[in-house]
Amino acid sequence: MAQFTLWYGDILVGSVEDAFCSDDTWFGDFTIAPTTAAGPLEERIREFVQFSESWHRRLKESGDVDAVEFERFDDLNSSGLWHADPVAGPALRISEAPVFVEGEVSWRPAGDL
Repeated sequence: MAQFTLWYGDILVGSVEDAFCSDDTWFGDFTIAPTTAAGPLEERIREFVQFSESWHRRLKESGDVDAVEFERFDDLNSSGLWHADPVAGPALRISEAPVFVEGEVSWRPAGDL
């Protein structure tokens, strides 16, 4: 199992523990970074993480969700700024924004593994 820090550009988003890769997708336990003097972008990233958690909780509880709800985060999703830095080894660029569900995170690396 691997450990990562999850980043959006130079903004630390959180840490990933017990990460593993299956079918070209990484999975792990996610802990959001503590808040410090957060600016508008940091707040937007935290809002996205909370929204993803909430959306998936609603999906599980009632199924009353629509994927178009994520469109308000298209700027974060398609920015190309997400990356996961392992404790050892090269950083993994992430193709689209990670998915946050019940304290876990998953992502697909950009390009070949």
